Amino acid sequence: MVAPTFKKATDTAPGNAAQYGAPDLKYALDVLDGTHPTDKIQVSALEGLKQSHNYILYKSGTKVAALKSTGEEVATGVAGVDDNSVMAVVFGLVDAANPGTVVVKPGTYLSAVPRPTLNSGTTVVGIGNPTFKSTVNLESPMQTVLGAQNIKVIGCTFDCDYIGHAFVARGDNVNGATKNILIQDCTFKNMVDQTLAGGSGNWLLTTTHSDWHAPTERNENTRVINCHFDSGTERQAIDLKEAYLMSTTHHGLVQGCTFTNLSPTKNASLTFYQNNLDCAAIGNTFWNNANGLDIWGHDINITQSTNIRVVGNQCENQIRIADARHVVISGNIVRQVRIWDIDKELHDDDPSIYRGSKHILISGNTMNADPTTTGASSLSAATVDAAVYFQLQSAKLNPPSYISIIGNQVRTWKNFVKFVNANNAGDMTAPVEKIFIGYNHVTVRTLNTGAGRGPIDIQGDPAVPNDGFKDIWIIGNVFPVTGEGVNDIYLSSTNFSNIIVRDNVFGNNGVFNASSYPGVSGNNYGLNSGNRLTNSGTATIPSGSTSVVVTHGCAFTPTAVDVVVTGTNNPTVDPGHVWTSTYTSTQFTINCKTNPSTSGATFAWVVWKRS
Repeated sequence: MVAPTFKKATDTAPGNAAQYGAPDLKYALDVLDGTHPTDKIQVSALEGLKQSHNYILYKSGTKVAALKSTGEEVATGVAGVDDNSVMAVVFGLVDAANPGTVVVKPGTYLSAVPRPTLNSGTTVVGIGNPTFKSTVNLESPMQTVLGAQNIKVIGCTFDCDYIGHAFVARGDNVNGATKNILIQDCTFKNMVDQTLAGGSGNWLLTTTHSDWHAPTERNENTRVINCHFDSGTERQAIDLKEAYLMSTTHHGLVQGCTFTNLSPTKNASLTFYQNNLDCAAIGNTFWNNANGLDIWGHDINITQSTNIRVVGNQCENQIRIADARHVVISGNIVRQVRIWDIDKELHDDDPSIYRGSKHILISGNTMNADPTTTGASSLSAATVDAAVYFQLQSAKLNPPSYISIIGNQVRTWKNFVKFVNANNAGDMTAPVEKIFIGYNHVTVRTLNTGAGRGPIDIQGDPAVPNDGFKDIWIIGNVFPVTGEGVNDIYLSSTNFSNIIVRDNVFGNNGVFNASSYPGVSGNNYGLNSGNRLTNSGTATIPSGSTSVVVTHGCAFTPTAVDVVVTGTNNPTVDPGHVWTSTYTSTQFTINCKTNPSTSGATFAWVVWKRS
């Protein structure tokens, strides 16, 4: 597209008001091509041309003002003094009946009381990254009306300045749930100090519902995309909450965001809390959060929610699952995934929606739970003893079940998977069950001693049925060679029910208490045969003999059902009936009825613990 070039007539009749001529034509052409010094054609005068915005909020020198897109001023004041009142006017002009866009030009706009509030149907577009800043304790830089719908906020910064509360979009059972909230390319920074919050929650952003334990409907379609959350350099060693809290939301999405500098005592950077359904955290990045903390060191926290996907995130610390259902943790770089169930009637003083975590898939993640390596979390070694950590605070009737841990790559300090405190409160009445741990690759275990008992550590309790565990399947995993006295899988009890351990590649002493479980079979002991439960080889009954003694090399005494012998040649003389006998902890005997003569009788044998 090329701008037109007008051939403008020369003024041949200056000052003649009665004569239409060159001056009039020149004026019209100057307005059309934009060269007139003051007069410009108005967008509203061009039929069919859609206006890109309805209002403009701007600062110029000592002035703060709001204009219509036509240039008409709707509010004005002194910059830094009247910011809040001007914002109240311009944002008040847009609502569900009169939806529109407010373009905000560069500058810092100071919020006060009442805080700037967006009605339904409002779009706020920042040009040049304008900042909305809190100036009153516990007042947020911006909020939406209760039950807001069709809100977009794009390209703005929200500065709590360590005193203000979060940007808030909230629904309730009186005004209805929020719907269609989009927050994109925004920055949220400098979280309020908890001492000012007086013990209440404090966040940088919260999209929530006041009646989250019993909503008439969930918030619908909340999206937070490509935003940056920076809790600030004044990191307080006191109880802080999340950078972003999402609750009671159906179809929530947090994608491409960054989270940094949250306090060491924070709950989590991102929390899906209470009654979320079909939500996802995809492709977010977390760094420099909660260094030095134990169980609260979470980047992502999923509590009392269902159908949650956490995919492709770069996490420095932990992902925590607490009393949640149908959760997928996949393709992340993460230090630890922790299942930390409460299983009580009340969860944080609200009636529990779910009790016990079930139907969890942890797959395809890269886990570095070894704090001694470059790039790993700086949390102390004592807090990262497992890459997947089951910490059951009070698993009464609903301990974890239907958990699949598949295809992860793990570097760990002590354990890959650890179950601890299975009956911590002394009130557990049902076992942990239906746990599948398969096809994972544990590359390194740096604690090369017997401490921690092995990459997979299952600790039971005789006070619980099945000593706390049943239906556990551990199949096809690869374990590293570590140190003397280390088991690959530690089963603390001989009374667990239906334990299947097969087709794993062990680098150490295999399975503790393996002889108590018939389902431990078919594993490869790699470089360490000291606890082998399967082995194979060949043997020959020579000419002139009717038996041969075989050293089986297994760490148990086989019975007839554990030994399979197959003939591999056609002897000179038919040896007749073949059988095995004389089973000891080191040997068994292959027998035949008749001397096979010159050729001897050759056999292949397999010992596989099935008895």
